Amino acid sequence: MDRIYLNAIQGRTKVRTITSKPKGKFYFGEGQPLYEANIPTISLVPGPDYLCVVGGNGYIEKIDLDLMYEQIETFTKVVSAIDHAKTEELGTAEPASFSLLGLLVKEG
Repeated sequence: MDRIYLNAIQGRTKVRTITSKPKGKFYFGEGQPLYEANIPTISLVPGPDYLCVVGGNGYIEKIDLDLMYEQIETFTKVVSAIDHAKTEELGTAEPASFSLLGLLVKEG
């Protein structure tokens, strides 16, 4: 999935992103149920701090429309690449990284 995503961001002018794999039982994004079923996933987790602040106009002026457009384009490319890939090319979900917090949740 990293390869698919990294190929999809080629040519972008604004890239503020990282790829990561889950730590312990924590998976951030809408793909958690798929990940738990061992299905490889890619999730978009935008997290600007201003989305958590109350402002008179909702801080709409802080939205970077060019970045948003490039993110939408990227995920269109990602979905198309996944749709056209053979199952064996996608592989299986990697196991989560070790996490003490994840261990506590699992044991707890």
